[in-house]
Amino acid sequence: MAKDLNNNFNEIITMASKFVESQKGSWDHYAWLGFLYELQKKGFDTNNDLQDLLGSVVESMNKCYLSVINTKDVNNIMRDMSQSTIEFMKKTKGVWDKTGWENYLNNLQNKGISLNEQTQIYAGNVLESVKNLLNVWYSYSNKGSN
Repeated sequence: MAKDLNNNFNEIITMASKFVESQKGSWDHYAWLGFLYELQKKGFDTNNDLQDLLGSVVESMNKCYLSVINTKDVNNIMRDMSQSTIEFMKKTKGVWDKTGWENYLNNLQNKGISLNEQTQIYAGNVLESVKNLLNVWYSYSNKGSN
């Protein structure tokens, strides 16, 4: 069950990143509803709490996207950032210190992502929003398994 939870969570984060990329950083309410519908078709619960948290994840990813939109490899950057975030969450289980944060930033830079001060703030917002979603995700998932 835990493996399924992790795989499903990873898929949601990946889908969120792809949504931001496909919308090129700008979308309307109908596109958002389409994204939620795609999640529902895959069997994901999209209740109001999760929608709000997922919205925070998508918005924080969007700020990162917009900050690197003029970069040649913007799609690779977004993919690498979402994968690094997923790996970091698995490793830290949503709890990290300054050293963990620095390791996360170093990992992004090692993947070729240039991080100025503003982009570091956006990356931090992605981490925090993903952590909040992860906590509620596991809470709802555990309720469903009881």
